[in-house]
Amino acid sequence: MDYRQKISPMVKINHLYSLNEDDIWEMLDFSKAIILDGHFELLCKKHSELFFRFAAISQYPSYVAKISKELVEWVKQEKFLPSIDVVLGPTSHGMFFAYDIARELNGAAKNGVTRAVYATIDKETGCPQNELAKGFEIKPNENVLIVNDMTTTGNGLQTLIKLVGNAGGKVAGIGLFANRGINEELVKKLQKEYTSKFHSIIDLDMPAWGATDCKLCGINSPIVKSGEINHLPIYNDERSYHLYIKKLKKVA
Repeated sequence: MDYRQKISPMVKINHLYSLNEDDIWEMLDFSKAIILDGHFELLCKKHSELFFRFAAISQYPSYVAKISKELVEWVKQEKFLPSIDVVLGPTSHGMFFAYDIARELNGAAKNGVTRAVYATIDKETGCPQNELAKGFEIKPNENVLIVNDMTTTGNGLQTLIKLVGNAGGKVAGIGLFANRGINEELVKKLQKEYTSKFHSIIDLDMPAWGATDCKLCGINSPIVKSGEINHLPIYNDERSYHLYIKKLKKVA
């Protein structure tokens, strides 16, 4: 069974506005962004056999541009979305999208200019913080589109929503590349609250569980933490990918 066949059951591609499904499969297959057969501690501290490494995709600007364009077309085609004054992303992978999307939407805002604004992240966890990067602001009553590479628990999105509210802005919508939190109560709550203004390009069925419920911990399987993965090279051909998995196990 090849890589695409292995990941196919866990990936659901949602309604697309500019890309086609082959584009998505090419990104995932070529980048090998979904890491299989491991024991990982996610940023949210939950454990999983699977890891989604968006950096494997974001190293290719052409892929980031395609994802940004897809989210731009979602905003443009869904007429219920208001004009966007600000695109907010965390100073991690989300800032790629914030910059790209604000540039593409420029001129569609009420005052004719769409700005990219960035939220700080916790250096240890990589999670968004309830604080804007220095020099950036959200003004009262501005319509803000929140973007990020993915969500796992919804906590990071909730933080960004609070940041917008504290500044007096209005959340116009939430756009993601991947939603890994399809079974998380907070993510379900946000989807219900924002309905069609909450959009993810793909949903990932990649179960995760608390450390106390981890069967892999129960058999003393070595664990790799998210921060450790980020220090390892990214491989995208099949042979190197298997060598990569061996390196992960050595790190653990």
